[in-house]
Amino acid sequence: MIQEMESYFERLLASWKRREGTLPQCAITHDEQPLIYESKPDENGMVLWKPKRKTTHTDFKPVEDAIEKPLPSSIKDYFNSYWFASLDGKYQGLGISLMPVLPGIELRSFLTKLVGYKEAHGDRLDHIPLGVEFNGDLVVVDSKTEEVQLEDSERGAFRTIAPSLEKLIQEMAVPG
Repeated sequence: MIQEMESYFERLLASWKRREGTLPQCAITHDEQPLIYESKPDENGMVLWKPKRKTTHTDFKPVEDAIEKPLPSSIKDYFNSYWFASLDGKYQGLGISLMPVLPGIELRSFLTKLVGYKEAHGDRLDHIPLGVEFNGDLVVVDSKTEEVQLEDSERGAFRTIAPSLEKLIQEMAVPG
């Protein structure tokens, strides 16, 4: 996972540098720690950010205890690779936006999503929500196979889009 994330972020930074002459920008909420921010907020609350490789290991035991289920290894690897504010792009013609991993709030926001998803699915957690497709479907990881799927929540249907989270990130084209 580290290699796929590193490659994605190299492409992202190069794209922003070429297009805008800057680092990527994001809105700041002030709940997270400023570890990845490279500027002060502008008048619109936007800051420049740069992904940072994680040097600490996030312990998922509290999350797994709360949801009463072990998480797939690819999810743990995703959250333990880099700190970052966005991971968006195109994959096989689909617009994908995956959850950010922001210092200080990554587990709290992830657990909130998991609990809500579990409650909305009859107290089951067969899939782990990790993002959205720009048309509104959820991007989820199958808890057993670790395939990346789109969930059409209105129809309760799932469609596999990538054999793994690593493959999705490796082949995701950066915005711009």
